[in-house]
Amino acid sequence: MPGIVTQRELNDLLDIVVDCVEGKSLETIHAATWKFGQLVGADKLYWAIPVFGRKGNFVPTPVADFNISYPPEWVQLYKNEKLVTQDPVGQICMTGPGVYSWGDAYRQMPPSKLFLEIKEGAFKLFQGYTSVTIRDNQWSVFSLAGQRVPRNRRNLWLINRVAPYFHDALAALQTKLPTLPSLTIREQQILQEVMIGKTNWDVSVVLNISEGTVKFHMQNIMKKFGVHSRSHAVALAVKHKLIFL
Repeated sequence: MPGIVTQRELNDLLDIVVDCVEGKSLETIHAATWKFGQLVGADKLYWAIPVFGRKGNFVPTPVADFNISYPPEWVQLYKNEKLVTQDPVGQICMTGPGVYSWGDAYRQMPPSKLFLEIKEGAFKLFQGYTSVTIRDNQWSVFSLAGQRVPRNRRNLWLINRVAPYFHDALAALQTKLPTLPSLTIREQQILQEVMIGKTNWDVSVVLNISEGTVKFHMQNIMKKFGVHSRSHAVALAVKHKLIFL
């Protein structure tokens, strides 16, 4: 997005996306995650694919757990003591997909002093983001943290763009990817434009159709794919070669 990221940063982001789309091993995804952490200023990175109980609550032990560089003692403590029940970020993440700033979560639901003393004092997890991505009821949670992780539009934009690609790469390593429904030519044209950052209005101008028609097609695409965001729809279409980088 002009004014938020530089051309070099966009190139780095594209390299990470390609690694996710073409990556066949966990090592490739680990390396791509680490590269992305450097891009947003985070040195502590953690992925999990959680499951839910009957009432929609997180089960303490995730189905899959990919600890890139989080303090392992904190991860174990968080699971064993079920700290998700005390963590404002964990509570907000349960509400659905999105990118959540820890600072915003703490202002909305102030954590206990003891929780912060352990998290920040013992494990140096001061600032960060947690991203939740969902497709067909499969969740992934991506946490990025450090002592100085900038809270700004740039990082929010970057995480929003890349998280769906990581989600599908991890899902592919766990299970065989389901076949996607086909797209119409118009839907492919719209997604191709959305992939390069165009808004609904921009797309309507390029394709000479109304903005309402673009919104209708995008909603239909997300419904077909079982996703909750434009970024995830683009990520899936690229992964399945329905559109091209």
